[in-house]
Amino acid sequence: MNNTKHKLLISCLLLLFVGTACSQKKEISNVAAHYLKALVDYRLNDAKKFGDESAIQFLDAQQEIIDSWTPQERERARKDLENIEVKIMGIEIKDTKATVQYEYIKDGKTLQSERLHLIKNATGWQVQEFM
Repeated sequence: MNNTKHKLLISCLLLLFVGTACSQKKEISNVAAHYLKALVDYRLNDAKKFGDESAIQFLDAQQEIIDSWTPQERERARKDLENIEVKIMGIEIKDTKATVQYEYIKDGKTLQSERLHLIKNATGWQVQEFM
């Protein structure tokens, strides 16, 4: 293989790897953002769509807590989390695991800055909760 073809092949492979990484980051970002937004909106059944079995168990436990609240407590919690923006700050991928740094922002102020863990399986990227 001559030098020009060799350089072209390497360039194409690099573009392929970069494109794949960008695509994965976009998918991870979408899954994380949808999961987190569903949490703050108290749409736990919607959040389950983005999680693995550990996330579903976590969400079921959270639902039990919410179910024990009085109507006034539920309304106060809903208002506290109203108009919260989810901002993905960074994504690190290692093999079939990803860590997403995110912030919950309300009225321009950061309320929470945490990490969310995802795992890739046959169905794609899913949130993994550690309880």
